[in-house]
Amino acid sequence: MTTPTDPLLSIRKLSLDIGSRPILADVSLTVGAGESVGLIGESGSGKSMLARTVLGLQPASAIPRGTIEYGGQNLLGLDEPAYRRLRGRDIGYVPQDPAAAYNPTLTVGRQINEPNEFHPSRPGARRQTPAEMLDSVGIDAPERRARQYPHELSGGMLQRGLIASAVSLMPPLLIADEPTTALDVTSQAGIIALLRQIQHRSGMALLLISHDLALVSMICRRIVVLYRGAVVEEGETARLIEAPQHDYTRALLAATPTLDDLPYAQRTQSTRTGGAN
Repeated sequence: MTTPTDPLLSIRKLSLDIGSRPILADVSLTVGAGESVGLIGESGSGKSMLARTVLGLQPASAIPRGTIEYGGQNLLGLDEPAYRRLRGRDIGYVPQDPAAAYNPTLTVGRQINEPNEFHPSRPGARRQTPAEMLDSVGIDAPERRARQYPHELSGGMLQRGLIASAVSLMPPLLIADEPTTALDVTSQAGIIALLRQIQHRSGMALLLISHDLALVSMICRRIVVLYRGAVVEEGETARLIEAPQHDYTRALLAATPTLDDLPYAQRTQSTRTGGAN
């Protein structure tokens, strides 16, 4: 049973190996109700594996050790049917590659509606149609788009569709795993603005996973830095960016491009279009 001060998601000393290779090592982090937390690290640092383990989607050969509690319940003790009841309804998930997440033989509307077909409605909640779901994330001509197939939509539209599906049941927690990686800069800005809008509107908690420190700092109140499967630093976003304590965090900041790093032509274009969706 949780109290108002308990975190919604609490991960304590989570370790995971695949064969003889350690992937996660004593990882601890929390996400409070309505809070936005960024999990930052380079490719191979274990970010996506952590997200998949929270959802019970880690490889069968990987046996996690430690504790993952959601709403006071230890998720590592759940069987697969219990995980299926949890995914989508209590914890929404946005994968990092929108093109790979869709079945090319099914319409977009049918696929984004799957959570509504699998889970019962929350008391007092009205189910949205696929067109309404697409409209809620800013996709034009939503009824036509819902009837189309994935190859007919842009990467940004496909990612917005995944987000619409993930939040359709208003889960208390949304895990977004590199939701902008496969997108151009303009689409990335639109997706971040959308996530910020959804969180403000719904009050759901957000665990945003990315390698892009600058991008995460736009939306997250706290940041956790993961390096080689271990947490090396965490703290309030402003403090961590202004005064990073770990060499790896400082290296991430140094690798983050600024407008001054761009050629003049790109710098001028970025200034003119920086807020576009």
